Amino acid sequence: MVAKGVGDVENPSRGLRTHDTILAWEPAWMDPICEGFREAVRGSDLLVRLHADGLRARGVVYTDIVSTVDLLVHPPLEQSPPGTEVRVVRPFAGSRPVWHGEPGRDPDSRALVMEALGPT
Repeated sequence: MVAKGVGDVENPSRGLRTHDTILAWEPAWMDPICEGFREAVRGSDLLVRLHADGLRARGVVYTDIVSTVDLLVHPPLEQSPPGTEVRVVRPFAGSRPVWHGEPGRDPDSRALVMEALGPT
C-alpha cells in the first residue's frame, strides 16, 4: 500500500495500536494549526453523535467543495456520500495549492460556495 494522504495511515496505525497514542498527543501539536482536527477523526464524539442522529435531512441538497491535492481527505473525490454534488477546486488556480485548510481563504473555493448557494 502506498499512502497518498494522512487518512491512508489511519487503519494501519489502528492495527499497530499507535492510533490512540498519536491522538493523545494531538491537542498539543495539532490544535494550534487546526483545533477541529480531532472532531473529524473516525470515532470522535462529534461523528458518533452525528451518525446516531443521521447525517442527512430530507429535501436538502448537499454539496462538497473538494480539492484534489487534499492530503487529509483521501481519495478526495470519493469521500462524499451518495447523492452529494461534488465541486472541485482548481488546486493551483492562485499563487499556491489549495490544501485541506485553505478553501475558506481561496477565492475560487469561495466562488464555488456562492455558486452552490445560488441567489439569495
